[in-house]
Amino acid sequence: RPVRRGSVRWSWSSVLLRSNGARRGRGYGLAPVRRIGAAVVAGSVAAVVLAAAIGGDGGDRGVPDETGSVEVVFDPTFSISEISDGHRVVYRLTDAQGSVETDRLTIRPPFESRLETALGAPPGGAVTSVQIGTVDRLALGGVDAPATIARVPGLAPSFLRVGPVLDDALDAGLLERREQRKVLGRRCQVYRSGTTLGAGPLQPITAAEHADSCIDADGLLLEESLFVDSALVFRRTAVDVETGIVSSDVDFAVGDPTAPVDQGGGATVLADPTSAPLGRFFILPVDAIPADFAWQARYSVIPPQPDRFADPTRRDSIIAGVADVYADEDGGVFVLYQGGTLGQIDAFAPAAAASTVDGGTIGPAEVVLSAVGSEVRVALPSGRFVHVIGPLEPDVLVGVVRALEEIEGEGLRLLDG
Repeated sequence: RPVRRGSVRWSWSSVLLRSNGARRGRGYGLAPVRRIGAAVVAGSVAAVVLAAAIGGDGGDRGVPDETGSVEVVFDPTFSISEISDGHRVVYRLTDAQGSVETDRLTIRPPFESRLETALGAPPGGAVTSVQIGTVDRLALGGVDAPATIARVPGLAPSFLRVGPVLDDALDAGLLERREQRKVLGRRCQVYRSGTTLGAGPLQPITAAEHADSCIDADGLLLEESLFVDSALVFRRTAVDVETGIVSSDVDFAVGDPTAPVDQGGGATVLADPTSAPLGRFFILPVDAIPADFAWQARYSVIPPQPDRFADPTRRDSIIAGVADVYADEDGGVFVLYQGGTLGQIDAFAPAAAASTVDGGTIGPAEVVLSAVGSEVRVALPSGRFVHVIGPLEPDVLVGVVRALEEIEGEGLRLLDG
């Protein structure tokens, strides 16, 4: 986007009374969000077998079932890394009624993704919906005119990064290691979770709902199934995987929010990194930035929150903040996101399944584990908050929180809008 410098200054309260960065447009309704799960479990969990029992690509324990996956002899040396190249995965989607659709997911790490859903079995027919994510925008809905909203900058939507959170989640009981399978000849490890890995923070596993996800050595999701009350609700299985692809910018093109701030469009606007909102503000010193990471940009953020704007009784809960984005060359990213509410009331409820750690001088912090970016959350007085979010090991995120230094902001200057 063309950058237009300005001299707008705002405090935490005054920004909430503006619509900086939002272009007025038509209202919109979001497409229904489908909750999807993780890899199918066929029969009992595989017993652990010594690595010596595994030979080459052999060890299959059966023939592919109706999903295209097959259970294989367990390899205890199997490990998961994190893919940093552009990639595309085509999935077959089947629901409990037997309806079949096709998903085509394209990722350009770390910020961009495109998910298309098409009618029928792969390769699919007409595209019925699309979701396009960029660092600060999310477009979703009909393929011809998807609605666009602003978002808190971060990892590409639909881009799972299981590796960094794996050990902590297993220790916390939020993931359970199950059998190993093969999909398209690629070995993958099944992990059970309380709901789908892409649905947000990891949830406790219950008999009422759980999901099984099969993750390969590159960290790619190859198969997932969602179960509710022991019944299979949804399954999708990879039928084609391409890595090392180079995508066109056109694939990830999105416009400005299609609704104003007070109708749910949100606003994410570039800001001068030498400026900060009036009052208490936290920065990450250069010598405390994790190795190989570099600062990318600072944004003023008003997240989409149409319910809070529409309901006068909830006006005090409207949130605004500032996000600093850091990234490395291997697809890693984390975001320092801080802000407050208009009425100086708590911005967020305590997170479920979170653990509490020492956040250093800033105070106690919650660690929220997620395959789409774990968070370390600090609640401050007067409705203020500081979150560090990213698909990194939780200890790294905690280290960032502990390294933060407080300054006195004199007003944030917006660069675009």
